[in-house]
Amino acid sequence: TAIITATAAGLSASFEITILRPAAMINDTRYATIQGAIDAAVSGDVIEIIGGSHNETLTINKSDISFVPVEGETVLLTNLITISGNRENISFSNLGFTGNAQIKSTGTLKGFKFRYNEVFDTALPGSGYLPINRVNVNAFIQFYRLADVDLFGDINIEYNHFENIQSDIISLDRTMVNTEINIQENTFKNFEISAIRFDGGWNNGTYNIKQNSFENDIMSGFSAISFRAFAPSSGNTQNIYIENNHFKNIGETSRNRDGDQPGSGVITFSTFNGNATNVFIRNNAFENTFNSIHLRGGASNWSATVSDNVFTDVSGYVYFESVKLATYADNLFYDRLGEPIESSRLVLNDSSTFRFLQIAEPVLESFSIVGDDTGETGDEITLSLEATPPYFVFDQVLWTSSDDAVATVENGKVQLLQVGTVTISATYGEITETFEITISEKMAAFIGEVGYLTIQDAINAASAGDSI
Repeated sequence: TAIITATAAGLSASFEITILRPAAMINDTRYATIQGAIDAAVSGDVIEIIGGSHNETLTINKSDISFVPVEGETVLLTNLITISGNRENISFSNLGFTGNAQIKSTGTLKGFKFRYNEVFDTALPGSGYLPINRVNVNAFIQFYRLADVDLFGDINIEYNHFENIQSDIISLDRTMVNTEINIQENTFKNFEISAIRFDGGWNNGTYNIKQNSFENDIMSGFSAISFRAFAPSSGNTQNIYIENNHFKNIGETSRNRDGDQPGSGVITFSTFNGNATNVFIRNNAFENTFNSIHLRGGASNWSATVSDNVFTDVSGYVYFESVKLATYADNLFYDRLGEPIESSRLVLNDSSTFRFLQIAEPVLESFSIVGDDTGETGDEITLSLEATPPYFVFDQVLWTSSDDAVATVENGKVQLLQVGTVTISATYGEITETFEITISEKMAAFIGEVGYLTIQDAINAASAGDSI
């Protein structure tokens, strides 16, 4: 607020001006709040949001509007956005979302575009991993209603980056007939529960989940793509395409399947609602994943094709299937070093009610200890084990020293304490190997490659021109 005062002929007058920083624009009209711009918008308007952080709670009560930042400016939205019922064609592009940011709708919503956005470090707590329970889980994009059919359609979530999300990221249910769900070319990084979850009810339409990257820094996250429920309403067909995605470091090994129901797994299917459904899982890469594919379909009206996928250093089962009707073709399997896995290690369990494929753990044939075999007092030497076969992974190795006064060892790290010779032993299972290290006194100085215990000794031995 500014007060302007004018004085003339001994008289004064003042005028108060309130200066508002606009939050949004439609064409050349500025609005103090984003909600004010929404309320004023008409079909086809583009709401430009002024750069900065905005903590407004928003209700989108109009159709056919788009949200973008003012050109060249960075926008962060940090609170709840609710899309009211019976809306069409809502778009968010090139925006940032963090803190308490969330987008919710209970439908109907047809036409939603979320493109080129950054979503990170959100505060919404997770509801837990619930792959077999009909629950309205917390999610950053949460489009859910417990009843009805054909609620959400033509949903396009593309070219976004999602990182450090503790809730589910995308949760959809009861999708519309003759529409598409396109989740493509996104990056999902360091998610705690599921990146994508489908619930229902009937789910109609075609799903295209393609060319995404799902990656955690360490193995974590319960699922990349979780179908709690799938299959369309009567008379319709649902096609699900999961293609050309990369999955890395995904899975919680403590949460295995429960009978034929999924536990933690990269791609999981739970409740098949009985009508015509075709699943295609093709040309994906799985790297250091647990329980990569879990299929739970039906004896009729269901098909699945799992082909041309690459599985590298995977654990648990490669795939699990409840009805033994899926087609598997041209999948490739590699160990942690990138070498092809021998066919003898591919173990198919074909029980009377289900089947699953696992990769048998390698059997250790022998190993050797490698590292420096000489050192000086005070040094630390790191020893490692080389296994045959080379892709074998050691877990619990017992390391011991022949004389802890000379050298100690813990997890392969050897502390050299006294001059002498020490034998380090490594035991794994019933195999023990030894490694001898010779320890000399710590040198204080060198002339060329000749060491001296003290600098004075080096000086005494030096000749003209020497560098100590």
